[in-house]
Amino acid sequence: MYISYKNILHKAGQITWHNKILWLMGIFASFISMEGVYEIILSQINKARNIEALYIEVANAYLNQISFIHTNVYFLNWLPKSYSAFLMFILLGLFLVIFIYLAYLSQIFIIKSAALIYRNNKLVSGKVLAESVKKFWPVFGLNILAKLILYAAFIGLSLPIFYTLIAGSQNILNAADIFYFLAFACVAILISFLTAYATNFIVLKNCHLIEAIKDAYHLFTKNIIVSLEIALILFLLKILSLIIIFSLFFLLLVPLSVLLFMFLAYNSLLGLIIVLILMIFAFTLCSLLINAIFTTFYLSSWTIAFIKMTEETIFAKIVDFISGLPNIFNKTINKYDLKIDKEQLQTKAADLGQKIQKAYKEYEPELKKQSKIAAKKVTKAYHEFEPIIEKEIKKIITPPKQIKAKKTIKSKYAKKRK
Repeated sequence: MYISYKNILHKAGQITWHNKILWLMGIFASFISMEGVYEIILSQINKARNIEALYIEVANAYLNQISFIHTNVYFLNWLPKSYSAFLMFILLGLFLVIFIYLAYLSQIFIIKSAALIYRNNKLVSGKVLAESVKKFWPVFGLNILAKLILYAAFIGLSLPIFYTLIAGSQNILNAADIFYFLAFACVAILISFLTAYATNFIVLKNCHLIEAIKDAYHLFTKNIIVSLEIALILFLLKILSLIIIFSLFFLLLVPLSVLLFMFLAYNSLLGLIIVLILMIFAFTLCSLLINAIFTTFYLSSWTIAFIKMTEETIFAKIVDFISGLPNIFNKTINKYDLKIDKEQLQTKAADLGQKIQKAYKEYEPELKKQSKIAAKKVTKAYHEFEPIIEKEIKKIITPPKQIKAKKTIKSKYAKKRK
C-alpha cells in the first residue's frame, strides 16, 4: 500500500492538540529534538556560501583541540582554590545534568505517548514516565554516539580542505569544498535518520543499542524515499512554525512599541528596562510555545511513520508517481498526437465508406420519392409561368433597332389620323 502523509500528519496533529501535557514535555525535548539535522545542513550551506569562514573553521579545528585541553586542565587546577567558583561550577553542572536528563526523558515520553494514543490505548502519564526512565541511558548513549560520529565526520571530511589550504591551489580547494559539503550533508542526513529510527526501536521495540542501530539501518535502506519525503514535509512545516513565531512576536510587539515610545518621551529608564524585559519575555514565550507544539507534532509524526513502516509494507508517493508516468505519457500522446498512421487512416476511411453506403441504402427510397415530388412541383410551376416567361424572353432578345422602327411607324400613323 502507498503511504498516506495526510493521515500521518492529521493523526499527529490530533495527538498534539488533544494532549496538552505533551506540550510541557515538548519544551524540554525541543532543545535536543531529532530535527537538529536541518540546522546542521543549513549551517553547512551557509558555510559553503561563506568559503572564508569555513576555511578559518577548518584551519582552527585542529589547533583548538590542543588549546581546549590546556584551558580546561588549567581551569580544573584553579577551581579548587576558589570556594565560590567551585560551588558555582557544581551548581551549573548539576543544572546542566538535570536539564539534559529532562530533555531526553521528555523525548522518550512523547514517543511512547504518541504510540499509545495512536493504537487507541489510554495514556497513563505516571506509567509512561516510569517506562521512559528505563529507556533514558540507551537513548542518551545513542545521541552521544551520533554527535561523536558527526564531529568525527567533520574532522575527517575537512582533511582535504586542510591540506589544500597548505598546498594553496584554488581549483583543488574549490573541489575539496564541494566534496566536503556534499559528503557531510549525506553523513548528517544518514545519522539523523538512523538516530530517529534507532530511538523508536529502543523505546517502542525494547531493542538494545547495537541491535537498534542495525534495525534502524535496515529500515532506512528499505524506506529511503519514504523517509526523505517525510523529512521534506516536516522541514517545510518547520519553516512554517518559524514564520508563526515571528508573526506572533510582531503582534505582541505593537503594544510594547507604544509603551517603549511613551517611556522614551518621558525619559523613564525604569520603564525602558521593563519594556525591553517584556519584549524578551514575549519572544521567549512565543518561541517556547510554538517550538514545544511543533516538537510534539514532529516526534508524533515520526512515531506514526515508524509504526507504519515496521508493521506494514508501504511505498513512497514519488514511486507511485514515477510508475504512473508511462500511462500519463501514453494518454497525452493519444490525446495530442498529430502524426498520421496510414493503415489506421485507411481502416477508418473504409469503415466510414461502409457507414455512408449503409445510410444511403436506408434512405434511398425516401430520397427517390422526395425527388419525384420535387420534380412534379417544378414542372407544374413551369407550366403556370411559361407564357410570362416566353414574353419576357422575347423582350430580352428583340433587337433595339426594330423596337425604334416600330415606335416611329406608330408615331407617323398617329399624325395622319389627326
